[in-house]
Amino acid sequence: MSILAPFLWSLLPAQLTHVILPYLSTSLPSIFPPSPRGSPTYAHNHRIASTLLVIGYVGYSFLSDGHDDLGDWYELLRVETGTDDDSLRRAFRTLYVATLFCPLYDADVE
Repeated sequence: MSILAPFLWSLLPAQLTHVILPYLSTSLPSIFPPSPRGSPTYAHNHRIASTLLVIGYVGYSFLSDGHDDLGDWYELLRVETGTDDDSLRRAFRTLYVATLFCPLYDADVE
């Protein structure tokens, strides 16, 4: 993560919203009614558009980065693929207790 990330997250959504809001007002007037800058309607439109912009970016980031590196859950729990439910529960509880009581627990060491 970059040092500039908090700075960019605080400025970019607002600036991008100001840029795209006129286009949204002309293409979707029922959702974003046209209004002059500084009016309460413009502020409402700005809040909705910036919220949609941030949610869209977070969703895109989650979908593009989330599915690539899930790993093998059975390998993480150190059980075989065809393991029964009780063994899975025991392995999960062991891993949970190890990470709960030892913050320096490293799953790769053993």
